[in-house]
Amino acid sequence: LEERLYEMVVKYVGPIVQQAMGIYLEPFEAAGNSYGYRLLPLTDIHLRSGLRFDLEPPGNPLYVYLFLGAAIMVLVIAGINFTNLATAQSSGRSKEVGLRKVVGSRKPQLISQFLTESVVLSLLALVVAVVLVYILLPAYNNLIRMDLDFNLLEHGWILPVLLIFAVLIGILSGSYPAFVLASFRPSAVLSSNKSSGGRNKGFLRNLLIVLQFTTTMVILLVTAVVNRQLVFMQNKDLGFQKENVLVIHRSDVLGSQIYAFKEEIGAHSNVIVAANSTHIPSGGFWGNAHWLEGRGADDIYTLAMYRTSYDFDRALDLELLEGRFFSRDMSCLLYT
Repeated sequence: LEERLYEMVVKYVGPIVQQAMGIYLEPFEAAGNSYGYRLLPLTDIHLRSGLRFDLEPPGNPLYVYLFLGAAIMVLVIAGINFTNLATAQSSGRSKEVGLRKVVGSRKPQLISQFLTESVVLSLLALVVAVVLVYILLPAYNNLIRMDLDFNLLEHGWILPVLLIFAVLIGILSGSYPAFVLASFRPSAVLSSNKSSGGRNKGFLRNLLIVLQFTTTMVILLVTAVVNRQLVFMQNKDLGFQKENVLVIHRSDVLGSQIYAFKEEIGAHSNVIVAANSTHIPSGGFWGNAHWLEGRGADDIYTLAMYRTSYDFDRALDLELLEGRFFSRDMSCLLYT
């Protein structure tokens, strides 16, 4: 379909390009320019459109990756913390392991027991997490001014994936403590209050603690940077008034009636001033080529354009660096 669309562009747009710019479409594109129609999957519109003038501001996949990375780091911290606590408390269960080995328990059975305990704890944490998400989601939506939804039954794959993920987290977090506890020698743990393998266990525990605190510091630093960026964005003077301004979208469908509509709005006692425009600041613009009168066609200026009415500068409290805004005392060309 894209090939057929390009054929249409060559047939109908090519002559217009040649007439307006004095160049054929093929050398126009060979010079690095592009003109045509391209198809985009619906599932890519939100994060992967890459367009400048979308109907709505698209999402940024970088934010998704950042939040995913933060979630993984939090899970890593929780797993390391569980491992450290389990190994630190291993001396309290060493005699239990020794007695069970004396009465006939084998190492694989002990490992299975400790891994099962870890997996059950991970599944319980999953249940608590899901309950907290359902409870806190309305307040979170109010905070970020969005309408996020969390429904385990909406897609059949969500719940199985969460369960598998919880089991894997439990196995990974409990593997080292399970193998450490199952490796205790009955003679060593029953004859004294100290467990064997203390040097290796202490080294790994210290390594995990360093890794845990390093990951925590990285998360805190990133959170501080993001917080400062958000504060800057919220308090930065944008050069126009955005508070107490009501924007009515798609007002162009009113056509020539837009002026009467604007006068009716402006007559309201709670409205200071009303204006109409094709765009608003940060909402895109039109770009077009312009020639100065009396100069050649090669002397081109590409300008960003808004088509606005009177009082647009007052509505947004704009301050012009040079020149003047539209004046009712002077004639001008009106677009309808």
